[in-house]
Amino acid sequence: MSSLHPKLFAEYYDQYVNKVWQKYQNEPLLVKINPSTTLKGHVENGVLKIGGETFGKPSSKNIFDNNTGPFQNQGSPQRLAIIPLLCAAFNRSTLLENHEIPDPNGPKDYYKHGVTNHYAKIVHGTTSDGKGYAFAYDDVTPIGGKDQSGMVQSGKPESLTVTVGGK
Repeated sequence: MSSLHPKLFAEYYDQYVNKVWQKYQNEPLLVKINPSTTLKGHVENGVLKIGGETFGKPSSKNIFDNNTGPFQNQGSPQRLAIIPLLCAAFNRSTLLENHEIPDPNGPKDYYKHGVTNHYAKIVHGTTSDGKGYAFAYDDVTPIGGKDQSGMVQSGKPESLTVTVGGK
């Protein structure tokens, strides 16, 4: 969020977050932190509880920043495994459509809600292969899912080709 206009998106995600909190008061949120571990989450007394970790309601700033409020990058290893999954789910607005995170259906379910990270939606929608890194934790994928972050890494790079404005 821009420091020039701190109130511009201050309440952007509020209604979405309220609907998420309401949904998970009545049904479990399944959080797959690795191939063999799925934690159950639910909202109780206004707090999202996942595997013994607690998360207060995030503000729009917390969702866009991915490292403030309930998403501060500190705590137990389990908490540190949950935070990226929650951040990605909020940015992609998948929490009302699917009760599992990461969303097992992958990119085809991302950004469908009217309240979403439209910047990320545009980045992924305009690249030829749908890849791009538009927010922290954009590399979160379903277990065994196709990477859509566009991250490039190599232990022994030999060349890099960048194409701008066409094929």
